Amino acid sequence: MKRENLNIIFLILMVICIFLFVYTIIQLIQNKDLITSDPITYGMKIHNLTYCSCIDSIGNSWESTEKGFIKR
Repeated sequence: MKRENLNIIFLILMVICIFLFVYTIIQLIQNKDLITSDPITYGMKIHNLTYCSCIDSIGNSWESTEKGFIKR
């Protein structure tokens, strides 16, 4: 009796893990754009920003373009 209960619990946990694995794969496929793109460029597209500039630790100015950032 105890062994049967242990087998049932293990089976339930295994089914839950399989569902979580399938859900994770679906989420990765849906978010492929976010994962493979430059984070700043992706954020600019999401928030409809047309221009962005940053300064690195050396003091160089970087300005946004459609493909990413360029040093000015």
